[in-house]
Amino acid sequence: MGVTLSVGERETVRGIEGDILAAGDNLRHAALADQVTALLDLGVFNDIRGIEELATRVGSSSQHAPDALALIAADGSLTNEQRAFAALAAAIGYRRAGAPDQSNAVLDKLANLRVDWPHTDALVLHLQSINFLGANVAGLERGIALSRRANALMPHSAGLMHGLAHLLLEYGIWNDGASSTRDATWREALDLVSGALAERDWPKFHFTKGRLLLRLGVSERDISEALDELRLAADRESRSAFDSNERRLQHTIERSLAEIRRVVRAGEVELERRLDSTIDEFAEKSATMSRELGEKVAIESRAAQNQSITVIGFVTVGLAMLPLATGMFGFIETSGLWQVMLGMLGFAGILWGAVWFATYNLNRGMQKVIRSMQSLDTDRSARR
Repeated sequence: MGVTLSVGERETVRGIEGDILAAGDNLRHAALADQVTALLDLGVFNDIRGIEELATRVGSSSQHAPDALALIAADGSLTNEQRAFAALAAAIGYRRAGAPDQSNAVLDKLANLRVDWPHTDALVLHLQSINFLGANVAGLERGIALSRRANALMPHSAGLMHGLAHLLLEYGIWNDGASSTRDATWREALDLVSGALAERDWPKFHFTKGRLLLRLGVSERDISEALDELRLAADRESRSAFDSNERRLQHTIERSLAEIRRVVRAGEVELERRLDSTIDEFAEKSATMSRELGEKVAIESRAAQNQSITVIGFVTVGLAMLPLATGMFGFIETSGLWQVMLGMLGFAGILWGAVWFATYNLNRGMQKVIRSMQSLDTDRSARR
């Protein structure tokens, strides 16, 4: 779980950091070598995570520390442990100063030194991998490959898991691939940084988790959780490191992005609500207008059909009765006028019955059409 120092040991570390910071560009080679020796005398170098933590504190204590530490790493008169620790601290300091090439050069020296530290190979691979942060997509892919090798050599290491998570986060941001692939990459990174936080509660772990939650989140709750992580990282960030101002700027940028995302999401929700309301209102009015129009058309059509059928009926009766009327005069003379009239009335009744039956069936058909239109409108409204 990292270095556990006694009160006296913590005072020694703080004193060394203070000396380095106070010396500035006047930091002397011999004085720093003595301070490295004092750190080695603390006897905490059976834990590679403790070595890295102390090296990080020394390497980032001053902007002049990396150059002075690199000189110690190249000094053949010192022990391998002194040179290795100085190389490690210099590599971390150069990386945090934004000089990855110089960091890699010092890491090459560290890899060639023979020291009895556990997992040194994994630590070197880890530091080489995170030097690709800020590179292009191809560089990030190389960094991810190195980081996966480091994690395989030293599993369940908080620092190594976070390093891989950070690389995956940046890779997802800059890689123009499918959104599903990008989200899968970020979900893997979120699992890794959550595992790192279970091991160590470091501010930078919370910062990376907040950035991931912000990019994966879709709801107001997700964005609020991301903001909580970003605020926690900012509150716990060290103010003594020489790159602390840059880190606070990064925190401010990410929190601003989260606030913008929150405002945009609220606007999207309100826009969706208004669109749904407008669509429902339009659908209701459309259904009502369609139903009223159908009923009006049906009524007008029924009246026109009735008139047409009536006219057709008169014409039919007239045409049917015309030949009868012209041929009945002889029959009247033999059968009598009343018998002829009764026959004509019976024939007319049959024709009018046929006309009424046709009108009745047409009206029933129109009623079915109207009911079908109304049912269709009801189904459409329900689906809305």
